[in-house]
Amino acid sequence: MTLFLEEKIEGAKEATVKEIKLEPETEFLPLLFSDSGDRTGNLVFAGWGICAPELGYDDYAGQDVKDKFVFCFRGTPDGSDRRYEPHDHHRARMRTAKGKGALGIIYIYDEIASNPNGDWIEGFTPAEVTVKVADLILKEKGILAADLRKDLSTYKKPLSFLLKTRVRLKVEARPFPAGIGYNVVGWVEGSDPQLRREVLVLGGHFDHNGFHMGLHFPGADDNASGSAAIMEIAQAFSKLGRKPKRSVVFALFGGEEMGLMGSTHFVEHLPPGVDKVDTMFNFDMVGEGDRSGFGYSSDLPELKALLEEADKQVKTLGGAYPIKGVGVRGSDHAPFYQKGIPVVSFHSNGPHLHYHQTGDTIFRINPDMLADVARLAFLAAQSRADR
Repeated sequence: MTLFLEEKIEGAKEATVKEIKLEPETEFLPLLFSDSGDRTGNLVFAGWGICAPELGYDDYAGQDVKDKFVFCFRGTPDGSDRRYEPHDHHRARMRTAKGKGALGIIYIYDEIASNPNGDWIEGFTPAEVTVKVADLILKEKGILAADLRKDLSTYKKPLSFLLKTRVRLKVEARPFPAGIGYNVVGWVEGSDPQLRREVLVLGGHFDHNGFHMGLHFPGADDNASGSAAIMEIAQAFSKLGRKPKRSVVFALFGGEEMGLMGSTHFVEHLPPGVDKVDTMFNFDMVGEGDRSGFGYSSDLPELKALLEEADKQVKTLGGAYPIKGVGVRGSDHAPFYQKGIPVVSFHSNGPHLHYHQTGDTIFRINPDMLADVARLAFLAAQSRADR
């Protein structure tokens, strides 16, 4: 990505154009679902990139983004108003910009992070830049990105404008819109003939973001850690002398990073031999830090009590919170929760310093804590499946 910034030098009659080439990973990154292309255009700052006439809100009002790049934050005018949630999905934001003739969206992110959660759109090249780069672009308006975001959140009204800065974005991509993803599923059959078709699912995603622009995003914490915990728990269940009453299903979901695709398919198409999912335990980013935590269906406090009882033997828990809804940034428990299935979602306390970055390697993982969360979940799952 190259910026063409207008600069007015004191004493000069005309402005000059300064060319700045940005560095991938540290200053910019195309979104992983970008099309190929070599496009140059002006930037239009468009707040949150949201057009929601049914809510009386439109970041595009009065702006012509045809053949330009939309420059915006990720988020909504009012985080407490869930009516905005459908507009905060990448897919919705991309469709809106493309429909108005934009060349692409350029997000302003605090840190660069690889992002595959969207659909390939022909002729559309979305990307992201850091706040530091955004400040350079916004200098012509005499405002910082942080202050602009604060104003948008405070006043909850559109604040959009054309910028003099031009951007060139060249992307070479190999999209596979018809690609097929897979879940990997195994199970330990329950011992009760009346209850064995009623299952407890222990699941988490085994996909991450792969290679992009020669950069490797390994995903050790997100989510090799959860995958490892599930496989260890599966091995422990397979060695039980007496199996629990209900069957226990172990699922490694594909396509989570692209929008919970594997878990959504699973809950919509239960495997043969499964009549009902009794409870779902999710494992996502459980390997970094020194304590484990979990969320649980808020209307089932017995799930919290179940985990706290199991933790008397393990002593790894650092906190819990009730899940009262799932938003845009959910994990694989979300499709189950939306079906009314009781859920528990495990995580570690981090800090998850290299989320969706090249630094998410095995050296970030605490193996002792990862073993502890597997023990905790095994004890709780055994009790839950055998009730």
